[in-house]
Amino acid sequence: VPAAPQAVLVELRAALAPLAEGRDPETLAEVGWSLLHGLVMLTRGGRLRPESQEERERMIAEHLLRWPRPEWTETRWARPRTMP
Repeated sequence: VPAAPQAVLVELRAALAPLAEGRDPETLAEVGWSLLHGLVMLTRGGRLRPESQEERERMIAEHLLRWPRPEWTETRWARPRTMP
């Protein structure tokens, strides 16, 4: 893997490690990167329904990343209405 993408993967793994919850952080980062890359490419190519973007983001956050965590609600980590 070239240096620049490898550095991004290292950063992504570090960011996702707290959300791994017993899963391998490196595998979670690889799956997350693959999923996001696919979504970006399909969205840019006009292959996905724009009206479903927020639902796709919610599914990724809740089911892959298990975010937000229940203990974060009603705190400074309160769940946003939509993912950025």
